[in-house]
Amino acid sequence: VDVWASRDPDCKLLYISVSLATMHTISCPTVLLPARKGSVRRTPTAVVAPDVAFRRSIATPVRSRQSQPVRLSGGRANGVRCQASDGEELDLVEARALLQRALGTHNNELSGPGACFGLGEDGAWDSATVGNPVVRCFLGDDEERWVMYYHGRKYLDDKKMDGSHPESLDSGFVGLATSFDGVNWKRGVGAVSLRGDRTAYSAGTDVGTVLTPNTEDWWVFDTCHVGVGDVQMLNSDHVQTFGGAGVYWMFYHGGDFNETHENDDGTGAVSEGLRRRPGLALSQDGINFARIESDHYTGALFDFGKEGEWDALGCANPQVVSLGKDKLRMYYDGAETPNTPSSIGMATSESGFKWEKAGKVFPPGPPGSFDEAGVSRPWVLPLPPNKGGGFLMYYEGKSKEGVYSIGAATSADGVEWGRNEEPVLAASPDAEAWDAGGVRAPCPVIMAGGKLRLYYSGTDKAGSPTNGIGVATCEAEDLFTFTRRVSQKVTELSDS
Repeated sequence: VDVWASRDPDCKLLYISVSLATMHTISCPTVLLPARKGSVRRTPTAVVAPDVAFRRSIATPVRSRQSQPVRLSGGRANGVRCQASDGEELDLVEARALLQRALGTHNNELSGPGACFGLGEDGAWDSATVGNPVVRCFLGDDEERWVMYYHGRKYLDDKKMDGSHPESLDSGFVGLATSFDGVNWKRGVGAVSLRGDRTAYSAGTDVGTVLTPNTEDWWVFDTCHVGVGDVQMLNSDHVQTFGGAGVYWMFYHGGDFNETHENDDGTGAVSEGLRRRPGLALSQDGINFARIESDHYTGALFDFGKEGEWDALGCANPQVVSLGKDKLRMYYDGAETPNTPSSIGMATSESGFKWEKAGKVFPPGPPGSFDEAGVSRPWVLPLPPNKGGGFLMYYEGKSKEGVYSIGAATSADGVEWGRNEEPVLAASPDAEAWDAGGVRAPCPVIMAGGKLRLYYSGTDKAGSPTNGIGVATCEAEDLFTFTRRVSQKVTELSDS
């Protein structure tokens, strides 16, 4: 059964009006969902109190794929008590998300500490790899709305990646997932259009991909694959709602079909898509993105370096920091050749449309370090005065053995950096874990009280494409020690 979660009182989809005082114990998949005081509606997927009801502007179809006993007891209209399997009491927002997890409505098959988002179903655009999470939290009418942009690829019939760019690159298409708590995610199923632009969809559309390779213009930089780097709202200091007023700026990278040889002398295997450039796409609703062509002849924001320069192979994974009016910085990674370690560089801009490269700012680590074979995918946070000011950067580091970890560095000016000797998050020591092969692509999100969530990509085997997205947390007093989040399981809800 599909139920649209609409708050329209004239809705004809299984909408009923009863007194909350008459609610008694019931079992999933049919659970009563209070919409407002004095009335409820039926839906197979969630339990929520009147003060944390669904947003008015979101209408998303949901499915119940399995029937598991989750109990809602009591006859009180002012709330319910939620209890996890270990006895810990949970707030109602988390309880609803956990019930969605129990019912399988989030389409996630990944499990284990940290795991929150897995591969798409067979044949989906993200069935082979997912990675590079960019997570944002917006305020809705009644609650928070979390969105995650990420990129991924699919398999062909012979279980090879689509496209001819290297399997080590997890980029291909850019997609969107949504959540009510930032942990339990629901992915979309459709595409905005073949190219990810020029199609008017409402903010509530159940969308899977939002940006795809450019198949119309052969001369542009992103004909082979695209990957998300950052998504921001740079034009307003006001609180924003997802799909509301404002402009979403997506900074991404793309690769074309020009060939690159495996060896520096022009020999070896040939790959396409390695030479990446940064690009920009804008949207008014966070779903329909239109590419913005810059001055470079390919439409990219700027070009990779000339032969012999540190970023001659390409410029990828752009992340942007706003330092005030007309002052933007972009951090990105690049390498000279396919066999040289990657480094992190910086570019500056006043408008966000025209950029000037400022050179390399963060090289690989010293011999024997966890990041001696390369540093990439930077994410820079300006620190508030109570944290000492300056800047904090999380990044992925590659060891000599080819294993990725997440490192951290600090800086007073965002140009000269001092690195931590040890990673803040490493591959799981459990050989059977989903992220035992390495962790990559950090995306920190500041939470209440100064705590951080760190979203990241993981793989079960070193050298393989990332096969899931996870989340770890740290305390406000220590931004360098992260613990993988362990999901709870709701067994019962009863009256408080």
